[in-house]
Amino acid sequence: MIAQEQSSGGEPSRKSGFDELERERIRAALFRYMEEHRIGVPTLIVHMAKAVKREAQYIPQKTVQRFLANDTRTNDASVRVFYEFALGLPPGKDELAELAAGLSRFFNEGSATVAPRQSAAMCDGAYQAYAGSPPAHEKDLFSRIAAGFLTVTTTAARTHMAERRLAPPLPPSARPGLPYDHKERGEAFEGVLVRFDSFEVGVMRSTATRKPRVHFFARHESVLWSECQCAPVTGAEGELLLSERLHFEYSGAGVP
Repeated sequence: MIAQEQSSGGEPSRKSGFDELERERIRAALFRYMEEHRIGVPTLIVHMAKAVKREAQYIPQKTVQRFLANDTRTNDASVRVFYEFALGLPPGKDELAELAAGLSRFFNEGSATVAPRQSAAMCDGAYQAYAGSPPAHEKDLFSRIAAGFLTVTTTAARTHMAERRLAPPLPPSARPGLPYDHKERGEAFEGVLVRFDSFEVGVMRSTATRKPRVHFFARHESVLWSECQCAPVTGAEGELLLSERLHFEYSGAGVP
């Protein structure tokens, strides 16, 4: 659901900027609208122009396509049009809550009411993900390859996961250790964390393409690991399954 800001006088305020999370929510709302109405981008622009009272010719098709694909950072003026359109859409159903409940019933002996529990391997908060194994020596910390960010939040209905996977890593010599507030472009995923016995599974999808991504989490000798699979990605020989091992460092209760 897209939240609307209010001015001090109680009237809706005009947003002038949009962070990455807000852009992902707007993008998801546009995708949902297109799916529900079985339309493409040209028809979406017609509907959008009518709703925001703007000529369709002033909503460029390439701009909408690039925003949906998340190829480049769309300027705030264009995103404001998409935001105003998304504000008028009815809230979608909580698909993640339904997914969490369904997976809990499936894995936990068919129980109809399995409340989400704080994860044994993971706790709520923000994590930074690194590719491969942790460095054996403290002097090697700055040569690590940052793979992305992960945020875990438990509510009454589900344990929500939000992940941003960074662009494919470069050699350590070309890309030394990255600070936690690194803003490099990447792909965003959302999903839920479910528990079965002593292991946890993160079931996620791309917020832009709905491409699946699955984490198998475990903790060994105080290190939080994930064997992760993501499909499909385009390779030299067509569609390939991406498998990677990640380890995570807890950064606290805040969101990166």
